[in-house]
Amino acid sequence: MATQNESIADSEGVSADPLHFALSVCNGIDISKCTGPEECDIYVCKIDACLDTLEKVSPKSVELSNAIHMLDRSLNRILHRKISILTTLLSNQIIANAHTNSHVNNIFSDGGSDSESSSTSNAFHKKSKKNRRSPQKEENASKKIKQSFEYQINTSNRFANLEIEQDHYENQSNLDDEMKDLDNQQGLFSHTAKTPTFNNQRNNSLNLISWNAAGIKNKINQLKYFLLDWKPDILALQETHLNPGDRLKFPNYSSYRTDRLTHRGGGTAILIRNSIDHHPTPIASTTFENTTIELHLPDSTPITISSIYRPPHGSISTLELNNIFNSNSKCIAVGDFNAKHRAWSSGTWNSNGTVIHDYICNNNLILLAPCEPTHFPNHSNNPSTLDFGILKNFSSGDANSINALSSDHNPVSFEIDINVNLPAISKIIKTTNWSKFKQIMSTSLPGNPNIQNIKDIDEAITKLNSAILTAINLASRSKLINGNYRKLPPNIVKKITLRNKIRKRWQQTYDPRYRRTANRLTNQIRREIRDYDQESWKEWLMSLNQEDNSIYIAARKFSRKYIQIPPILDTDGIKYTPLGKANAFKFSLENSFQNNPEPYDGAHIDEVNRAIRRYIDNPKPSSNIKLTSPQEILSLLKRINPRKATGPDGIPNKALKQIPTNVITFITKICNKCLLCNYFPTIWKTAHVLMFPKPRQNRKLPGNYRPISLLSNIGKIFEKIILSRLKEECHDLSIIPNEQYGFRAGHGCIHQLLRVANTVTQGFNHKFYTGGVFLDVRKAFDRMWHNGLIYKLIKFKIPNYLIVILINYLRNRTFRVKLNHTLSDIGSIKAGTPQGSILSPLLYTIYTSDFPKTNQIMNCFFADDTAILAQGSTINYVIHTLQKGLNNIEKWCTLWRVAINTDKTHAVMFRKGTSRKELNTLSFFDEDLTWDKEVKYLGLILDDKLTFRSHLKYNTEKFWAKVHLLIPLIGRRSPLTLENKLLLFKQVLRPILTYAAQIWGLAAFSNRKKAQILQNKILRIIVNAPWYVRNSVIHNDLKIQTIDEFIKELSRNFFQKLVNHTNPTVLDQLNYTHNNGKYAFPYATTKWSTPLKPP
Repeated sequence: MATQNESIADSEGVSADPLHFALSVCNGIDISKCTGPEECDIYVCKIDACLDTLEKVSPKSVELSNAIHMLDRSLNRILHRKISILTTLLSNQIIANAHTNSHVNNIFSDGGSDSESSSTSNAFHKKSKKNRRSPQKEENASKKIKQSFEYQINTSNRFANLEIEQDHYENQSNLDDEMKDLDNQQGLFSHTAKTPTFNNQRNNSLNLISWNAAGIKNKINQLKYFLLDWKPDILALQETHLNPGDRLKFPNYSSYRTDRLTHRGGGTAILIRNSIDHHPTPIASTTFENTTIELHLPDSTPITISSIYRPPHGSISTLELNNIFNSNSKCIAVGDFNAKHRAWSSGTWNSNGTVIHDYICNNNLILLAPCEPTHFPNHSNNPSTLDFGILKNFSSGDANSINALSSDHNPVSFEIDINVNLPAISKIIKTTNWSKFKQIMSTSLPGNPNIQNIKDIDEAITKLNSAILTAINLASRSKLINGNYRKLPPNIVKKITLRNKIRKRWQQTYDPRYRRTANRLTNQIRREIRDYDQESWKEWLMSLNQEDNSIYIAARKFSRKYIQIPPILDTDGIKYTPLGKANAFKFSLENSFQNNPEPYDGAHIDEVNRAIRRYIDNPKPSSNIKLTSPQEILSLLKRINPRKATGPDGIPNKALKQIPTNVITFITKICNKCLLCNYFPTIWKTAHVLMFPKPRQNRKLPGNYRPISLLSNIGKIFEKIILSRLKEECHDLSIIPNEQYGFRAGHGCIHQLLRVANTVTQGFNHKFYTGGVFLDVRKAFDRMWHNGLIYKLIKFKIPNYLIVILINYLRNRTFRVKLNHTLSDIGSIKAGTPQGSILSPLLYTIYTSDFPKTNQIMNCFFADDTAILAQGSTINYVIHTLQKGLNNIEKWCTLWRVAINTDKTHAVMFRKGTSRKELNTLSFFDEDLTWDKEVKYLGLILDDKLTFRSHLKYNTEKFWAKVHLLIPLIGRRSPLTLENKLLLFKQVLRPILTYAAQIWGLAAFSNRKKAQILQNKILRIIVNAPWYVRNSVIHNDLKIQTIDEFIKELSRNFFQKLVNHTNPTVLDQLNYTHNNGKYAFPYATTKWSTPLKPP
């Protein structure tokens, strides 16, 4: 063979220009002309000659490597073609002589002289020269071909009665027998996908699978278990056939989709493991559909990965391929290109194949395609390779066709060398021995540290953090979880394996009997997986109970949807990367944490700033500093929530609850030294901010997200110490107005709503008009003026040590936005109360405590939710009084830099009857406030006649939205116990129906009945009641109160507690417990005839 190859090489001029000759050989190969073994042998000799010569060429270049790769692939395809030809020839002879097997033995006998057998053994080549010339390899190949022919005889008889026996595979014993038969006859053509084994140490290859699903809606369960078995890093999907409303979610994977919106079909998607840092990168295209992401791996340039689907009609534009491959980063494009070329698809080509082939050659790219076909048409014996990959800036890779899943395309597995360690697939569960933790901590820190100054305080805090984290690590044990999320039972796994083998036979022979059997098995597998999932779901639901809170955890899981953050529109463009998104949020928050530019009173601002400078330049000695004690620290630690998230220092509350006595005294010494030095440590002034989207808002805008700040848990203990002392001073100095109900013990939204409802109802009874203006303060907490707060603290004569500590607490605060594991740059806070801090609510309350007050206007506060009410016998008097109040509020806002959002500020005139007279508008900050018919205040919709019709309609929508989320738990088909269903109704659903029922319970029966109808419907769903069962029977059997009965119970409990209330404005509401007027007060919901009186 070597001599023959050398003669061919010399005659063809290989040595003169080997690369040019190799390309000409590849382009000249037309497998469709290989109609016999002799034509195949000619191509084999030419390719062998090229390979022998190219292996000697040095140095190796990219073009040379591509040429060798294409020649290797061409050689494999020709060999497969030759084997297929021989298989057909000999199979025909075998079937014609099926009555005897002696003919087969003669063909494969050792002394036989059959030329076709000799050609077959010579044709079974491997890629390396050593394998191509190994006699042992040729002998093994001959044996495998012989086994495949023997299998043809066996299966010919096996399928003789297959169509008559429809239930052959329903019997488990038949299934096991079939498995044994196929396992004993695995030859050259049997291909069973083997599940790879993984450990916690990942290699340097990226495992990527591409699959044209031909519609994925009814294959979700199959794909879910395929992912659990193969554990790919990335799965690229084509022809998903999904609509925007369809879900595509899998455990431990993030999904990105590009759905076809113009007409049916098409669509691409990418699933990527959550542990891999990535972001979507959309690429516009008209000639192919794509979903593109970009990977950010440690110590590596970004890797662009695209899932490509090229519809079969039309041509591919190289300009659009440039959008993917023209970047300097590493690129991987995989998918169904619908492109055929002799370089990767046996014997066929089309124009798109030529375009892609030329593009690969001209741009030094690497083609990665499996040796076996990937597309097997259902109605023609013409398999081809349409699914492949194109690589840029990669050194090597491998592709294999996987015989799995149900589609006319096989999945293709790509192993690509990326020279980077990927995150481990295994989950790590960490358990801590808290007894050992206490033992370590008892010897790691002194009980009485030497702290003399601010520097020593910071060092002590750093030492404390380090000791706690070290003790946690030493006392913890990590356990790797390598198992699947959920494994299929063995009987389904066997059927999947058998289906894959039979499907492989059909792909090789196109015998319709194989296809029918494979399809029947696919339908059985789909039904059994569905039944298995339903049984597993039932078992999980039956395991839920109230004792371990699993029922509440399940309800919270279904109620809260995880929303992936899309690309964010920043001032300088769209941000796709996690760092870009985090910095976009950082800039947005920095803009929020600024003083309001308007309203602005320059003279007053200068006066405040001068007063603060004088205070700081002339410090007064602190006296009567109330120090803390270990007992106070211990009581605070007992009350902290162990499930709260950790701050930037990473110390959990669960560890703080376990610290021994010496650490408690260590913390006590730090806090006391901070009080004595009037110092708030810098390390406790940094926050990690998490962003959560606001409902029904455009999630691409960074301003439509709600920030949640995570602070140091140890720092919060010191904040609670300051809070207790500041509350005492506010109480002694009577700083907090009685009208402020926010963030105060024993005060709630219902109390403030009761004041509003009683005032309006009294106006109705006296035939008065009641006007209300409901203010919306723009960024109330985020833009509070720091110097203004300090100025007021000084005027209120708060102790000096608290003022100085609060100055340190407010100034030079920083934050970093955290998205998954990515942190933004450091942002600064110039204004506002620190979000997530325990002190913030009280500081805001102090800041607004001097809000304008007059005898003609009733102020209603709940934190920053502010309303003013005026009442009179004429509309003009009410409007005039409200206008005077708004003028005073405008002056106050200008002095203290408080901005009001006039677009969201509403004015309502509460009155009975109708009037065609148009009301005069109110003026506020040069804007006209129009009169509305209703307003939403503290979660309750107040209409101008106090019928609450709109609120009950809003409640209906809110109720059904929650029901739809919980229907898997409480629905008619849910196997959850009746006790747990009722528990969810009472704890989750009924509170939505009856919020503020003490107020709206005085609505007309026709309106209250709407709530009762909702309760009737959900109870019928819970018990799966037939139509003929009365609602009263259901209520009696379940011992559930009607809505009216439950409102009566709520109201009685609520009004009874008012008697002992300490706030005089709350006690005043007991004066409205009589029912003498035409219109009843909310107290009437108690159904008591005797009014309550304050003590």
